[in-house]
Amino acid sequence: MPVPTRFALSTLGDAQAAVRDLQLREGAPTPNGVGIIDSTGAPGNVHALKKHPRAAEQIRQWAQQSNIKTVIWTAIGPRFIERTGTPFSVDAAIHYLTSLTDPTKTMALEYIRNAPADILTPVRTKVEAVFRR
Repeated sequence: MPVPTRFALSTLGDAQAAVRDLQLREGAPTPNGVGIIDSTGAPGNVHALKKHPRAAEQIRQWAQQSNIKTVIWTAIGPRFIERTGTPFSVDAAIHYLTSLTDPTKTMALEYIRNAPADILTPVRTKVEAVFRR
């Protein structure tokens, strides 16, 4: 499902510092969970490029059109089935969120609710209906 994409220019000094920052913020266990495309010749993240080739190509084209030399993004990929043993669906996501205990549940719901308002996915719509504040 296509959703609007956001970006921010980093205030960090170099791409590797930005990769480390995003890795920590997203809870990625290794830098493999952070994609990087660098038109200056610096190495990209081979793992992320192989795992997400279509996304990487779209990001590369966008960066080139936008005259942005380096782009990093969260490239963790889906982990739902490995964490729950169930294929992802909206109902499965709601069931998983319902099964969580605090503070994890509160953090997960806040993560979903803190996305920009126009990032409206089926899961977010159902979360707002089921977990009213």
